[in-house]
Amino acid sequence: MKQHVTLAIALLFSMSLFAQIDADRMAKDIEIAENILMKLTQQELQDDAWHDDVEGKYIDGYGIVFTIRTMTEAYAFGFGREQIYIRGAKVGIKGGRRIGGVAVLEGDDVEDEQFDRQDIIQRTAERFLTDYAFLIRQLQPDERILLNFVDDWEEAAVINPFPGNRRSQRRTATLTAEVEYKYVQDLKMRKLTDEEFLDKVKFSEDAKEEARDPDVEMLITILNRLYDEDLSETFVINDAGEYNTIRGLGTIVDLRVHSAGDKSSRWEIRTDWGSFDMNEENEDCNCPDDKEARKEREKEFSEKFEPFIDSFKENVIEYGQTVESLEAGEVLMFHLRFSSFDNKVIDVTVPQDALINYANGSIKLDKAMDEIKVKEGKQRD
Repeated sequence: MKQHVTLAIALLFSMSLFAQIDADRMAKDIEIAENILMKLTQQELQDDAWHDDVEGKYIDGYGIVFTIRTMTEAYAFGFGREQIYIRGAKVGIKGGRRIGGVAVLEGDDVEDEQFDRQDIIQRTAERFLTDYAFLIRQLQPDERILLNFVDDWEEAAVINPFPGNRRSQRRTATLTAEVEYKYVQDLKMRKLTDEEFLDKVKFSEDAKEEARDPDVEMLITILNRLYDEDLSETFVINDAGEYNTIRGLGTIVDLRVHSAGDKSSRWEIRTDWGSFDMNEENEDCNCPDDKEARKEREKEFSEKFEPFIDSFKENVIEYGQTVESLEAGEVLMFHLRFSSFDNKVIDVTVPQDALINYANGSIKLDKAMDEIKVKEGKQRD
């Protein structure tokens, strides 16, 4: 009997090791997939304007979510800690009239353009899932690959001269395509034809404006106040934020984070070629002063991060329970971007059941905080 128990424990241990994710390999696979998605869209559009508008993220127990920006900010200006955006439409009418890289649509062109984009997006999703999804090798059979095409059209030509006045932006899902990884494997082994495989893909179209989520926007407002200059000694959050709701996964909130006590203006220009912080020195410079500045930033980040993340976890449990739109099994994820610290990204994932159990008194605060997952990464330049 003892031998059987020992054998069972050894088997379980070996299975757990087998299921572990090689983070470096996963990051590499996601990077390759992001570039494939960009290239597929370029081929459909006969346009090379795509650079950094596809972002993949692995979420434990769920799979990989690829967010593809189908329409983005045209121009948006701001001061202080607000940002400047200079972007153009990513998916539009072939050969359509453009001024400065921005699609110019008149009358019925808007409706035609929307139809053309849906067709392009559908073909891109089908080609990626059928021909290239198998290149992501570490997913479990019941985990998923989700392509989430989001439409930021309504942010075009926003001018915001006053910090804090920008409204939270819910990203409209133009189309989603989701498939379980086991079907990707079956297609690769030719257990399924292309047509049978595409029947397994769940497509969801919603080209209309989605209702805003007042609970999520209120939570963002609360976090902005909690991490304002006068209340936070670590990092500052002064960002109305973008958020995206994916059925079956939950809500993802994007927030930019800065260092408390940094009084300089946070002028950043985001273009099709990347992000440029007007206050940062050249990262490629080999001058001694620049290397010393990097070391100072790393030291500052390491000193401030632990107290910040502890307080952030506590606050999202305390105030996250006000978000009633989450379904059972979904999560509230915060995508925190520390652009001033070598583009560090921290994902903070809060399970809905932790919020519910804390709200009804089933668990204490420390237990609820223990259920939060914190994952560090780096956004692409």
